[in-house]
Amino acid sequence: MPAEDGGFCVIGLAAKVPLDEVFCGIPWSTHAVFEATLSRLRAAETRVRVLDSAYDVDRPEDLERLRLDLESRDPAGENYPVATARVLAALMPRRFGT
Repeated sequence: MPAEDGGFCVIGLAAKVPLDEVFCGIPWSTHAVFEATLSRLRAAETRVRVLDSAYDVDRPEDLERLRLDLESRDPAGENYPVATARVLAALMPRRFGT
């Protein structure tokens, strides 16, 4: 699943995927990570399915977006990320949960 910042949020691979061929030399922490990885997967003749993009949380400033996202969800909902909300409340007690 591509991330909005050019990386990826989730990647699932079969055991036969040649990890060194796919991941070595990727320009990590840049906007080109997803496209470079996708290109490598295709060069390795790996079947690829790309899901809709999402945001990821890899910088402190991303926590506010996550907080707002969780506030907009129903905590009793089936897909509510309870553990994530618990950790976020511990990190941001004045803004979330208490």
